[in-house]
Amino acid sequence: MNLQDALASGRIAKDAKRATKKQFEAAMAKIGATLDEDCSLGALVIDAPAGFVFGANGCHALVCTSEEDGMSIKPYAYADAIERMAYGVRLCTDTDCEVC
Repeated sequence: MNLQDALASGRIAKDAKRATKKQFEAAMAKIGATLDEDCSLGALVIDAPAGFVFGANGCHALVCTSEEDGMSIKPYAYADAIERMAYGVRLCTDTDCEVC
């Protein structure tokens, strides 16, 4: 399945937001997040700065699907990640945290 087919079939919403890699990298830099470059899940795995969790989910990482059926959907994953990173980060308050 190619991107046009995915849009036509509704697997990707026609009004889904897109973003560029540059916009994504700027959003990560703004909050000090980093991209897990070793991930081979077909996803963007974004790590919060050490000692922090993401405000969007309370976790140390965000995972945004960037590949579907072997097709790259990174512009959509970038937009999803930017939207979730907009909630910022907060201190991890878990005294038994295995990540911190």
